[in-house]
Amino acid sequence: MAQKRIKRTDQEWFDLIKDCKTSSLKVKIWCEQHGITAKAIDYHTRRLRQKGYTIPQRIPQTFPCEKQEIVCLDISKSLFASQEKIPSSDPGAANTAVIQLDFQGTQIGISNHAAKETIENTLLALRSLC
Repeated sequence: MAQKRIKRTDQEWFDLIKDCKTSSLKVKIWCEQHGITAKAIDYHTRRLRQKGYTIPQRIPQTFPCEKQEIVCLDISKSLFASQEKIPSSDPGAANTAVIQLDFQGTQIGISNHAAKETIENTLLALRSLC
């Protein structure tokens, strides 16, 4: 059975669209939670813009919603010049990730005995992204 359409005023559509666009949720998920189709949001966005409403732009989500721990690192070249490999008493430690990064859904793990160049290049690349 088809669902009965709810008649909404322009102001009600504007408020819904503004809420959707400023939400941290993806449009599809927001629409599912509010019982509205993405097509309806798009249609009414175009319609209201033609009537002169100023619709806010979608704010792109740059970081995951979960809380992240941020640690400031000094990764100057001199940091790596004086460091030597310290042998570990645990034979499996070489394959254990001691640095675990999750950057926009991509996970990077650096093992305990990674080459100096690998660590340096990884940290320098991450610094250029931030």
